[in-house]
Order: sequence, then C-alpha cells, then structure tokens
Amino acid sequence: MDFSMDFVEIWAWQITVLDFVISVMLVVGLRKLTGLVANLSTTEELSERDNFAFGVSLAGAIFALTLMLTGVLSGDEGTSLVNEAMLLIGYGVLGVLLIKIGRIVLDRWVLRGVEIQKEIKNANLSVALVDVANVVATGIILRAVLGWIEGDLVLGLIALVMAFVVTQLLLSLVSYSRVIIFSRRNKGRDWQKEIADGNSALALRYMGHVIGASLAVTAASGLVIYNEQDLFYSLLIWAVTAIDLVVIATLFSFIARKFILKGIDVVAEVDTQRNVGVATIEAVIYLSIGLLLIALLA
Repeated sequence: MDFSMDFVEIWAWQITVLDFVISVMLVVGLRKLTGLVANLSTTEELSERDNFAFGVSLAGAIFALTLMLTGVLSGDEGTSLVNEAMLLIGYGVLGVLLIKIGRIVLDRWVLRGVEIQKEIKNANLSVALVDVANVVATGIILRAVLGWIEGDLVLGLIALVMAFVVTQLLLSLVSYSRVIIFSRRNKGRDWQKEIADGNSALALRYMGHVIGASLAVTAASGLVIYNEQDLFYSLLIWAVTAIDLVVIATLFSFIARKFILKGIDVVAEVDTQRNVGVATIEAVIYLSIGLLLIALLA
C-alpha cells in the first residue's frame, strides 16, 4: 500500500492543521477575554457562584465565534502558512469585536429597559437566553456573509462590517416587533420587564424568532450574486432580499403556529403562565421555517 503524498496533499494537511489549531486557540481564548472585558473571574462565576446564566451567555458567544470561523475556513486558502494564520486570526479578532459590539447594541439601544450584563451577573437565565439569541444570530449571518463574499480581502472586510450593520438593524427590528406584539396582547405589561423578571418562556420564543430570522437572512446569500466591482449595490440587494425573507419567514411561522398549536391560547400560556413547553414549540416553528428557506433557496 502506497502512503506517499505529493506536495499538494502535504500543503493541504499543513493548512488544515494550522487552521484547526488557531481556531481552537481563538475559541479557548474567548473565555479569558470575556472575563477581562466583564471585569470578573470566569472560574468564580462558573464553579463557585454556579452562575448558570453566565455559563449560558459564554456558551452562546463561543458558539457564535465558532460559526463565524467556519465561514472563514470554508473560503480560499492563504498563499502561505503565515498568510493563512494572519487571515484566520484577523477574522477571529474581528469576530470577537463584532460580537461585543452586537451586545452593546442590544444592551444600550434595543433593550434599554434591561441591564443585560448586570442581570446575567445576577444569574438571570431569561436575560442570558436573550443575549445568546442575538450573538448566535449574529454568528449565523456573519458565517453566511463570509461564505458569500469572495475576492479582495480589504473589500471582503468592508462587506463584512457593512453586513454586520445591516444584521444589527434586522435583529433590532425583530426585537422591537416582539416588544410591540407583547404590549398589544397584554395591556399595561412590558416585555422587557417580563424578561427581567425571569419569564424564560418569553425568552425562548424570542430566541426562536431571532435565530429563525438569521436563518432566513442566510437564505438571501443563495439568491444574490456577490460582485466586488459593485460592492455597495450587491450589499443593498442582499439587504433588501434579507428583509423580505425575514418578513416571509415570520408570516409563514405565524400561519404554521395557528395549525400546530390549534386550540391553545398561546398568549395565556406563554405570556402569562410562562409555559416553557408551548414557547419551545413556537421557537422551533420559527427555526424550522428558517431552515426550510435555506434548503429551498441557498
């Protein structure tokens, strides 16, 4: 049996091993960075205080970064090992930065009635689920964008940052829609206050809606052709298509819910009685519609 490998195979294995090692280092390093940014000990939060909300939030950030890195790894290889390492580390650092910015947007602009990081430190699981929903949704969309863009690195970075801005606008709209819908269904009650008070059912439904919307945005990458010669036009068409698909996904999710949860008062079960089972079904409906759109369009 011949186990000899040619130069191309050796090069491919070197790139693979390098990518894997750097990716693992970036993911592992995120825990330490999270502690430094939040000015706390991750070991103390996880093992001494048993802060499960912090653990859930950190897990979401790790998963989001991994999602983004898979988008980088699926692209073209670097021209050298050094170039490949720089590329992966650069995108990894940018990914961590964008995740942090996304959290700031959620904390200070979208959900201004909830001090997210403070609540997570106080072991509020509902708030942690809302945080995870947004960082994972961001990771899913950035992964799709990285798989969509190609060609010049600088233009690719510009496209990624611009897509991130659009992503935050979309996720903000979805978040505001949940706040408005809840207020209309429940006079005198506030969605943000309910989340802060620990309504995990509301948080689960929100998670499904937001991540389902991010999956719908992913499907847009299969409909719009990336053209680095006309970058801004490509991004504009992608953004419009993404918004359309989010609206379509939300509409079909609402219709599917009517049939799947027929005979069940969803408002009473989730909004008032905090029925996690019903909320989980709602969340899965949003996720399922998003996945179906990807299968059909991407």
